[in-house]
This record gives sequence, C-alpha cells and structure tokens, in this order.
Amino acid sequence: MTKFFLPALVSSILIAIAFLQFNVPTKAETSNKNQVDALSLAGFNDFNKHFEFASSYKPKAGQSKKSSVLTATGFSLELVNATVKGTSTLHDWESEITVMEGKGSFQSKNGVLASIKNAEIKVLVRGIKSEKGRKMDNKTYETFQSDKYPFITYSFDNAKVVINDARAVSIEADGILSMAGTSKSTSLLAKGKELPNGDLQLTVSKTIKMTDFNMKPPVMFLGTIKVGDEITVNFDLVLSKD
Repeated sequence: MTKFFLPALVSSILIAIAFLQFNVPTKAETSNKNQVDALSLAGFNDFNKHFEFASSYKPKAGQSKKSSVLTATGFSLELVNATVKGTSTLHDWESEITVMEGKGSFQSKNGVLASIKNAEIKVLVRGIKSEKGRKMDNKTYETFQSDKYPFITYSFDNAKVVINDARAVSIEADGILSMAGTSKSTSLLAKGKELPNGDLQLTVSKTIKMTDFNMKPPVMFLGTIKVGDEITVNFDLVLSKD
C-alpha cells in the first residue's frame, strides 16, 4: 500500500504547486492591477464631479442654456434721393424731397441683423421743391397745412429684416403715417442691400391718396388745372450705424 501511496502524494503536491503558480498574481501584476483600479476610481470621481456640476447648473429666469445673443445699435438716415410724383389735368409733375431725417435701432441676433425697432422718419414739408416753381410749392404747402403741421412722419415699433447670402435686404414695416394732422396705419416694403460696413442701402416706393388723409388735391388757375388724388413717394436712402 505504501508503494502506491507515495506516488499519489507526490502527484497531489505537484498539482497543488502548479495551481498556485497559475492563480496567484505576481508582484508586478498586483502593482499593475492596483494602478488600473486607482485610475478607474479617479476617472469615476471626475465623472461624478462633472455630472454633479452639470446637474446643479440652473439658468436664470427667462434664460435658456443655449440663449441667443441680442445686440442693439442705433442708426441714422442719410438721404440719397427722394421724390413725390403725381398727375394733373395739364401734365404729370414731380417734386424733390430735400430735407429728411430718421433714427431707430438695429436689432441683431448672434451677429445677424434681424429687425429694426423704434424707428421714426420725418420729412420737412417746406423742404419739398417742385420742378414747376414757387406756385406749385405754395400749393403743396397749403395742401399739407405746413404752418400747422410742418412735418410728414412715419414711425414703427418693429420691422422684420431678411438678409440672404448675397446680402440682398428685404424689410417689411407696419407703422403710422401722419400728414396734415391725420394719422393712418400704413405698411411699407423696402428692398436693397447690406453694405460691407453693415449699413443698409434701401429703396422704398409707396402710392397713397391725399383724400385718405383728409387733404384736398390742389387746384390752380381758377380750377382749370386739378392735381390727381394719388401721389407716389420714392426714397433712395441709407441707414447708417451710429
């Protein structure tokens, strides 16, 4: 029996030694494992800190996490050319607008012009000069009651601005036009282009009836010449940043 027991005992000892060598990590392996565990724990802690920061962030009232940046820039109006055209029983006529001013605010969203706000445009009635001379001018001033109402005004609170990739500009405004003491809601459409410096070069044309503003079309030479009710106002102007 001893003959068979000793080989079996030796065999068991060899198997146990082999098993321990296979499963017990070396010092180098233990060190590497500890480093990996430490790095994993540090990374997890960093993630937790980041997550806690992101979770604790709360935007102010009325502010979103991805809020748009809005800016306002004042502008003034530079008159390039402006005319008033009409008809009469004798011939067509044209007068030049020589004095005009305007102001307002450009509203930009993320650096792109989006709207115009709080705008007011004023035309000096006595700055309207006819190619037909003083008699026509005096009739114009009388019709507009320039002594009592020296200005024609147009104002609006907000107008949408659209600018395409070619810098073409389109502006739609709904405002109040006041002439000779009467004010009426009037829409305008302006088209033009954005200049390299951000100014706007625009063209506006609007046909209106004098009788809509309680104005009587001028009559001259004892009624032999009557001015037509409709007049067309044309503007070429630049809105320049202040």
